[in-house]
Order: sequence, then structure tokens, then C-alpha cells
Amino acid sequence: MRKVVQQGGNMSKRFGSVSDMMKDLNDGSAQAEAIQKDLKRSQISSILFVMRNKQNLTQGQMAEKLGWSQSKVSKMEHQEDTHYSVSEITDYCSALGYNLEIGFSLKSETWLDKVKRHYTHMHRYLNKISDSAQGDAAIQKGVNQVMIEASGNLLHLVEVCIGKVKKPPKSPTSLIVSRPEVPDEDYAQSVSGTKVKVT
Repeated sequence: MRKVVQQGGNMSKRFGSVSDMMKDLNDGSAQAEAIQKDLKRSQISSILFVMRNKQNLTQGQMAEKLGWSQSKVSKMEHQEDTHYSVSEITDYCSALGYNLEIGFSLKSETWLDKVKRHYTHMHRYLNKISDSAQGDAAIQKGVNQVMIEASGNLLHLVEVCIGKVKKPPKSPTSLIVSRPEVPDEDYAQSVSGTKVKVT
């Protein structure tokens, strides 16, 4: 676990993770904003750090797998995103059994656009799973089970998301009082308490 130390004046405070520190710095201070900017500039390094730790590898062990120095592994896990080369990231991911995928999207893409794009990808992958059966009854049975599980998971996901949508508050029943159809002078007298007979 990364130990993060925030220093200010003559005091220091230790946190178990960057996220813990950010929770402590949620007052919109200049220091919190600076840390947020640093994190945005170093998203790749955070991912590489997590990938290595998930496999319980030290930086030294990772360096041996790559044929690098330990200092280079450390640099890979701390530098800003703009300082990487594609080949370095590819080598790092490959040593951990990962493929590197690079995607492109329009800056104008909305969340709905992203959902549609991923739906298209998912449709293509599910078709590939179906094609893998190749007429084999046993494999087809397994594929059918996968499709059932996938549809159930998707429905559950949608239900959870719908449950998070805030429902508009119920508006109270409005009582509308209409002005009586009487001449203006008579209406004024009726409001003041004078009985008015309208013929």
C-alpha cells in the first residue's frame, strides 16, 4: 500500500492511500486542487502500480521480468502520462499478462454515445462466442448458458441504474379557486362581507 504524507507547517499527516488523503482535502483548497491535477496527469502510472501489486510483485521482481533496473520500474510507476512511450507500456503490460488497448473517442462524445459504442462492441463479442460453437452440441450448450447469464447480468445492471435515478417529487394536489362570475363592483362587495344578489 502506498503511504502518502501530507506536510504543512511543522506537522505531517500519514494516509493509507491517495484517495484517503483526497477525502481529507475536500475543502477546495489550492493544495487539494494541485493534487487533483497531478493525479489527472499521472493516471497511467497509477494503473501500472495497481497491476503489479495485484500480482504481489515487488518492483525488483518486476524489473527482473522485464530485464530493466528497479529504478526504471519505479520511474514508470511515478511519471506523468506524457512521458511514456507505447513500447514501454506494451512491455510492462505484457510482462504481467496484459494486452495494451488504445482507443479513440470524440471530445464531444456523451455518456449515451459511450454506452452505444460499448453496446456495439459487446454485440460483436457475443457473436464471436456464438460462432465458436461451430455446430458442437456440447459447446452450444455452454454458449447458451453464457448468453442467459449475460442477459441476466445486463438486466440487473439496468435495474440498478434505474433505481439510482432520482424520481421527481410528487407535486401536492393544487386547489384552484375560481373567481365567481359577478360584476366587479358586486364581487368587491361580496368579499367585504356584503351579501350580493345577482339576477
